Amino acid sequence: MHTTFSKAVDTFVVASNKQGNAFGSLADYCHASTKLNVEAKMDPNEVGNVLKNNLKAQEQEYKAAHPRCDEFPVAYRSAKSVLLKAVSVGIALVDEKGKLKGKSALEAEIKAGKDEKTEIEKFQNAVETAGKIFAKIDTVADIRQAKAITAMLVDAILKAERASVAVVVPSEQIAA
Repeated sequence: MHTTFSKAVDTFVVASNKQGNAFGSLADYCHASTKLNVEAKMDPNEVGNVLKNNLKAQEQEYKAAHPRCDEFPVAYRSAKSVLLKAVSVGIALVDEKGKLKGKSALEAEIKAGKDEKTEIEKFQNAVETAGKIFAKIDTVADIRQAKAITAMLVDAILKAERASVAVVVPSEQIAA
């Protein structure tokens, strides 16, 4: 029999007072919740989304049943984050013997599976993030400051481009 969501969350409350296997309880619930989707060869990212929605619904039910619970413990939120990430990237929550993996083991697998981003990918992500933040700027003074910051970045990019072109292409070809 698998752990219910309520029992899994309760172990985090108990674990804050004494030692307990809170992560294992939540991992057991998540494994049971995703087992059919994984066996059906559903895309791991979609399985992660289904689990995320399931946990959100369960959290709302738990809070409704426990009016004094306004926030879940940090340990629960950390465990939930690791489990969702593992499921979303296709990492099994159990080992080849069917035993639940621990939090550290899952974190190590997640880290090992991450592809290193190239410098241009990191730059592109930073620009996309900056664009989202810029969309929230609403004063003329802040918009002008953002414009000045962006101009400095563009100047640095143009300078770097000129320097790299000068090394690669003889200067007489640039003028042509």
